[in-house]
Amino acid sequence: MMKQRIDRLTLLQERQAAADQLEPKEMEELRDKNESLLLRLHETLKQCQDLKTEKGQMDRKISQLSEENGELTFRVRGGGR
Repeated sequence: MMKQRIDRLTLLQERQAAADQLEPKEMEELRDKNESLLLRLHETLKQCQDLKTEKGQMDRKISQLSEENGELTFRVRGGGR
């Protein structure tokens, strides 16, 4: 009975040792994936910020052109002689 317990304990220790060897490799893979995802996140955030900036510039240009169009329409109709 004692021999069975020792054999079972030895087997558990061997399995634990094998699992411990796999863990660092898996952790490294997870770290690599995490770094890759963080890089993609930062790139996406930068693209989002660039698009917001571009949208603001386009909105200002549209407003400017709308004002100019309104002034030209007013002149064409004879209001700005």
